[in-house]
This record gives sequence, C-alpha cells and structure tokens, in this order.
Amino acid sequence: MARQSRTLLNVEECSAELRAISCRNASESTFLSLPAEIRNRIYEYAFGGDTQRVRVSSKPGRYPVLSARRCKCELSEQQMIERYKMNGDIEIFPDHFYGEEKELTDCHICCKDRQHDCLNLALLRVCRQVYHEAALIPYSSNEFILDATQYAFSAFTSALLPAQRKAITRVALVGDSLPNVQLGYAGTLVGVKSLSVRISLAHALTWTAPQGPLWERPPKPTKKALLEGIRPLARFPVDRASVLVTWCRNRYESHQSAESELEISFKRSFDEIQAEVRAAKAKAILKRRNIEIAAERAKRESEERTRLGDKTSSKVTEQQMADWDARRTAAQSRRSRKIHLRTSQNMH
Repeated sequence: MARQSRTLLNVEECSAELRAISCRNASESTFLSLPAEIRNRIYEYAFGGDTQRVRVSSKPGRYPVLSARRCKCELSEQQMIERYKMNGDIEIFPDHFYGEEKELTDCHICCKDRQHDCLNLALLRVCRQVYHEAALIPYSSNEFILDATQYAFSAFTSALLPAQRKAITRVALVGDSLPNVQLGYAGTLVGVKSLSVRISLAHALTWTAPQGPLWERPPKPTKKALLEGIRPLARFPVDRASVLVTWCRNRYESHQSAESELEISFKRSFDEIQAEVRAAKAKAILKRRNIEIAAERAKRESEERTRLGDKTSSKVTEQQMADWDARRTAAQSRRSRKIHLRTSQNMH
C-alpha cells in the first residue's frame, strides 16, 4: 500500500496535457482573469471570515471520529467572552443542559445541534490554480472551536497536514470541565494568534439522577487548580487571549484573578516560558520516579521476607535499587526515541 502523502498537492506535477488545460483556463476564465487581491477576497467570503466558525468534537471510542459543524453566531468566541465580562450576560452562553427552547434556538455553544451544514470545500476541486491559491484559506480565515474535555484537539490536529496546521490562526477551547486536551501537536500550530478558553463548571447547584436522589455539585476549583489545568496551553504563540471560567453559572473573584494571570501567561513567547516548562516537566518526572522506586523497593522487600519465611527482615540494598532504576531508565529512553521517530515521520 502506498504511503499517504503528508504534503499539499503539487500542482506543478502533472502531464503536459493537464498543464495546457490549466494555462488555457488561466487565460480564458473570467474569474481567473480577475486581480489576485479580488480573487483572495472572494476566497475568504467563500471559505471563512468572521461570520462562520467550525466546531470540532470527537465521539468517544478507541479511534475518535471527528464531527465538524459551522457556527452561525455573529460574534467570535473571544468577542463573546469579552462581552460577558463587561455585561455579565450569561444568556449569551446558554446552558446546554437546561434544555430551554429559546436557548437551543439562539445559542452559541449548542450550534452543533442546530446547524448541520459543513464548510463546503468543493471550490478547491475546480482547477489546479484555484487549489494552489486557496487551499489554506479555510484554515487561516476560520476560528476552530474545539471541545476541551475530549480528544478533539489531538484527533483534529493529527489529521491535518503540516501546512494546514501552520495556517490556523484562531483556536477556541470550550468545555464543562478543566481542559483535558492532548497537546501533542500544539507546538506545530505556529500560526495561532488568538486563543479563547471557556470552561463552564457545575451548571447547576444540584442535579436529579434518573433514580430520584440529588447529585452533589462538584467542589469549586481553586485558583491553583485552574492555573495548573490550563497553563499548558501557553505553548501556543498567541497575541490575543481570552479566558472565562464560570462555576454554577457565576464568575468568582478567584477565577477572575486566575483568568487575568492566564491571559498574561498566554501572551508570553514560548522562548520565555520554555525554561519553566522544562523545570516543571523535570520535577514531575523526578516525583514519578521516586514513587516508582519506593513501590519497587517495597515489593522486593515483601518478596524477600516471604522467601525467608519472615525469620529475618531483609532490606534491599541501594545498589540493587540503583541497578533496577538504570535498567528502567534505559527502557524508557528506548521507548521515547521510538515515539519521537514515529511522530517525526507522521509530521513529515
């Protein structure tokens, strides 16, 4: 089976006959004879702009299935967040779980349930010149609204070509819990300039289970939990960032302070925070390593006591644990190299 190409179609690689047809279209077509600036404006109206965005979600399962829908809201996610912060109008972010008809009709977050038309890319298949000029415009001129609580981000970005990932400029994460996104390809989204994060926690004070009893509402997240849960998104090289966190349809002072700190953090260049990211990663690895060593030590001591019939308390020596840790580290290094090699091949 031939390997799937990970690059855009090379319009120059064609037969002489197709090249002659392309040249004839360029000279005879009324549309292709328009100035390039006008054609680009037409492409933007056809494929994107400020009036349509794409919601991407993934269905649960071993192999996520992406589902994309156009969002017809007149405001971008970032504009709606700023409007809410100014006016406190929660109705612009209606609660999907309330199920009120007006909200389901006029809402923003529930557009995926009411708008079933996808972005039509048939124009790109008209001719090679149109494809060459407009292939990346659907990605550069649209805002991609991704579910933050599923694997939509990972599944969506891994399905794109490298050029398509680099063309994306606006990303929004929307969910009902702290982001659980897989950021394996976040470093390749080098063109993202606008990031919006909207998290709606605990939609109501109580819920009624199917059997009748009330469910307790989840605890209000602390500022530390918010910062730790969302800070990894600072890998995006954004110029504009908006964060909104609500709990039981209210925005608290601790959340506002976390939002401001996160927005400032997102606007920092990745080079500035790279040292912090490396230090945090090294600290997490060291903590996990110490836990694994302690667990292995306890396991070996238990096995030794069982072997000796508990007649004496045998301790595992430091040299034995050092040898075991060296073997484990070498095995992890080999796995990491294989994963890095596989990821590099997929990206190219």
